[in-house]
Amino acid sequence: MAKESMLKQKLNRMENKSKILEATVRLLKEKGIEKVTVRNVCEEAGIAVGTFYYYFQNKDDLMFYFVSEDFYDAELRSSENSITGRIIELYMTLINHYQALGVPFMKSFYSNNNSALSAYMSETEGKFLKNSILEKSEDEMEKAAKMGLIVHRPSSGLCTIIKGAVFEWCLCDGEMNIAAVLARIITRYLDGYLVKNDG
Repeated sequence: MAKESMLKQKLNRMENKSKILEATVRLLKEKGIEKVTVRNVCEEAGIAVGTFYYYFQNKDDLMFYFVSEDFYDAELRSSENSITGRIIELYMTLINHYQALGVPFMKSFYSNNNSALSAYMSETEGKFLKNSILEKSEDEMEKAAKMGLIVHRPSSGLCTIIKGAVFEWCLCDGEMNIAAVLARIITRYLDGYLVKNDG
C-alpha cells in the first residue's frame, strides 16, 4: 500500500511538471513572453500557485529550464583534437532542441523581454551561467587551449553567432537550414583561432 501511494505521488509530480511546461509553451506560442507569468502559467495548467513553486523558483527559473535541460550532457563523438567538430556538435544539440520546440515558441522565447535568456546568454564576471551550453563550450575551449589547438578561447563571439543565427531562423519562419548555416559560420570563425601547423 505504501509503495502504491509513493508511486501515485511520483506520477502526480511528473504530471504537474508536465502541465506547467505545456502551459508555458502554449502561452509563449499564443500570447508571447509578456503573458508568461507564474499566475498565468498556473491558471493555464490548472494547478495552484504553490504547486508551481515546488518545481521552479520563479518565471526566470522556468524559462531557464527550456535551455538548460541535460539534453546536451551526452558524450561528444568528435575527437578531442577536433575543437571545431566538438563545438559544432555541442551547439547542434541546442539547435535541434530549439527546432523541436518550434518556430512560434522560439520567436516568443528569443525576446529582449526574456530576462532568463539574457542571463543565459551573457557572461557575469567572465563566466557563463553554470550548466549552460555556453559554459560547456567554454570548457571545451579551455581543454583545446591546454592541448595547444587554439590560441584564444572565442566563446563570447560564438554566443553572438548562435544568437544571430537563431534570430535569423525565427525571422524567416524556420525556412533557413540553420544547422548548415551554423556549421559553416562556426567553422570559418574558429579557423581564425586554430593553431596552424606549418609542418
